[in-house]
Amino acid sequence: MMKRASRNVLILLLFVGLLACSKPAVGPEQQIRDWVAAGVDAAQRKDRGDIVDMISPAYNDRRGNSRDDIDKLLRLYFFRTDNVKLLEKIEEVRVIADTAAEVLLTVGMAGSSDNILGFRADAYKFALELEHDGEEWLLISARWGQLGEDGVW
Repeated sequence: MMKRASRNVLILLLFVGLLACSKPAVGPEQQIRDWVAAGVDAAQRKDRGDIVDMISPAYNDRRGNSRDDIDKLLRLYFFRTDNVKLLEKIEEVRVIADTAAEVLLTVGMAGSSDNILGFRADAYKFALELEHDGEEWLLISARWGQLGEDGVW
């Protein structure tokens, strides 16, 4: 009888330990914040493939860009820039029915290259529209402009 009780207590402790070690479910807002952080990391590594994988094949924006156009813009930027450093500040995350979201953020961008000055820094505002496809968040549209410019939105 004592062996059985000890075994049951051990199983119970093991079960409680597993529950304590498991990750709590992450809500949509935190998933989106993690998505932004992953995008920043990929950009700083100049990993165009990882960034393009975060974009929906159905992507389009007000400027008429498709996913392929964004891929080409990234290719050009990474080709011209040796090192990329980003500092992002998420202004707002608005989740709509756990399947769509809007993200407003400001990104400071600094890069070095072999051009005349060798260094460039800019700050941009981004308004991102995301969609959850059942597995992951994907960018479906975006607006952006240099910080301080009017008429971009």
